[in-house]
Amino acid sequence: MACLSPESRSLCRRQGACYASSRDAARLRRLHAQACRLAETKPKILTHPEVARAIEQGLLLPLVTCLTAAKVQENGAVKRHQPE
Repeated sequence: MACLSPESRSLCRRQGACYASSRDAARLRRLHAQACRLAETKPKILTHPEVARAIEQGLLLPLVTCLTAAKVQENGAVKRHQPE
């Protein structure tokens, strides 16, 4: 996962990669998989704007959490990145 703020993006480019916690990443992957299954099994439901918006909103917070609470790997050591 990438970092969100301009400062943290710059840090990631200089210092290495950013990683979301396994719990946050698992939640995002689970919600994304559920959205994909819905699209595969009931594609017509996604034509309703309210449904599409609800799915988008449901994915947004976990995505932002992954991006803003990412760990920055620096020279082999993982450090916790605290968003400002």
